[in-house]
This record gives sequence, C-alpha cells and structure tokens, in this order.
Amino acid sequence: RRKLQASIAHDLRNPIAIIKGYAEYLQINTPKGNLKPEQTLMIADNLAASASRLERYTDCVRSISKLEAMEIQRTLCLVPRFLNAAAEDMRILAGKTSVVLTVSNEVPEAEILLDRESYSRVLENILQNAFRYAKQEVHLSWKLDDEMLLTTITDDGPGFPENVLKGQKQTVLSQDGEHMGMGLVISRILCQKHGGKLKISNTQDGAKAEFFVQVS
Repeated sequence: RRKLQASIAHDLRNPIAIIKGYAEYLQINTPKGNLKPEQTLMIADNLAASASRLERYTDCVRSISKLEAMEIQRTLCLVPRFLNAAAEDMRILAGKTSVVLTVSNEVPEAEILLDRESYSRVLENILQNAFRYAKQEVHLSWKLDDEMLLTTITDDGPGFPENVLKGQKQTVLSQDGEHMGMGLVISRILCQKHGGKLKISNTQDGAKAEFFVQVS
C-alpha cells in the first residue's frame, strides 16, 4: 500500500505539470492576442480533462487498497480527436525535458468506448518512463485494430532492465521496486481491467512498450 501511495503521488505530477504548462502558455500569449478561439477551446478542454484525472487520482489515494476492485467507466469517445488532444498533453510533458516527442496517429475517424482517465493514466505512466530514460527521442503511435486500440511507445534509451522484463507478468513488486516498476504494475492492472494487456520489450535501439485496450 505504501508503494502504491508513493506511485499515486508521483502520478499526480503529470496532470499538474500539464495544467501549469497551459497556464504559462496562456499568461504569455493572452495579453498579446495570439490565441484563436479554437486554440482557447482546446486548452480549456485539456485543462478540464487534467482536472478530471486529478479527481480520479485523489479517489485512488482514498481507496488505494481497492485498486483491483476499481471499475472501468467507458464513455463514447471520438477519435482521433481525443488522441490528438492527448498528444498535445504529452508534448507539454516532453517540453519539461530535453527529449523530442514524435507522434504518429493512424486511427481513422470513429467513435469508441473508452475510460479516458484510466487510459490517460497508463499513457502518462509509460511516457514518463520513456522521457526519463531516453537519450534524445521518444515515439508515440496509435492504431485501431478491430475492437482494440493499440498504443506503442518507443525510446532510444538503455532499455528495460532484465528483472523488469522477467517480472512483467507480475502484479506485485519486490521490495526494491522503483517508480518505474510501480507505474508498470498499475498500468498493467488498468489495461487488464480495460479488456487489454501491456507488453514491454527491448529493441535494438532502446525500449518498447505496447498496450491494448478494448474499445467496443
């Protein structure tokens, strides 16, 4: 429970960083009149989504011991609009590092059923790991395959440690688990609850994480 609480506290930094990033952007550009109405609306929508994630994380802190009993709440979601907004959020996080984030979105216009908060949390957990260990670049891509949304994240870092690869099917960590391990455990649980799975591996160039969620 202490490890999960520490991981939740760590995860809270992501939506907070996004909110701060948008606030700074508004403070700089609003007085200059640089913002178009559609840009302001997009920022408002993304701020509301980050605030919603903060609320969800707070709920998790209150009932951390019941993580596996948490219910997935799917709602209709228009893609790739939602994914493009998520990409903008991730660019805010990438901007806090020296890493370059590239995005590839091959998802056609469609409506899917998705628990947006849970999905965003998995996405942030894995990308934060990639930003932390990448040398220069992280790549994020999406595909819609039948009833599953596939998200792939690769980086040019040293790759996942062997003990993390061997233990990737575990739902608990050893006593020496770090935030990376906690984030993966929580992400794996959330993917499974969303009718999907998380798979991590190493490539010739770095680390690779793929996660599937059911969207129908």
